[in-house]
Amino acid sequence: MKILIMVVSLLGLALFPQREGWCEPLPPSTTLSIHLSGEKTTWVEIRTMETPPGFPYAHSFQWGGDESRPPHTIITSIAVFEGDAKEPVPMAVPLSAYADLGTPNRATLVPLGSDGFLLKIDGGDASSGYHATLRFKDNHLIHRSVKLGEFPDVLHEDTRYTLNPI
Repeated sequence: MKILIMVVSLLGLALFPQREGWCEPLPPSTTLSIHLSGEKTTWVEIRTMETPPGFPYAHSFQWGGDESRPPHTIITSIAVFEGDAKEPVPMAVPLSAYADLGTPNRATLVPLGSDGFLLKIDGGDASSGYHATLRFKDNHLIHRSVKLGEFPDVLHEDTRYTLNPI
């Protein structure tokens, strides 16, 4: 019986390999860059950490976790910088944009014309997998969309952000 289970498991891995980018969390610091139509280079830094013991939101809903345990890793910050000197862009990404995105596995930047870009984050694993898209204009977040990976029509969130400096 044990041999049969092992053969079935190996056959499953051969027929249904893990999707690239899934199951391996982002390293503690990931920096991406994008050059928008002759403008300065924009840099996005994503910082993560392992979910600490006693995590206060362990029983709250988090993308990339499940009912029985919190996500393996959490995003601690997303920062936007511009130019060769990597000047920080103030108030570019609020905590609410990433605080519930657990176990991020892959992040990419996609240009949107000369003044915008998308930050795409895939995270979770199997049934807890998600796809998050953060839309930026002039280096500030304006929209966030998160969809469940396997059933995007069943569970999704859309949030609009407006920066109103005082």
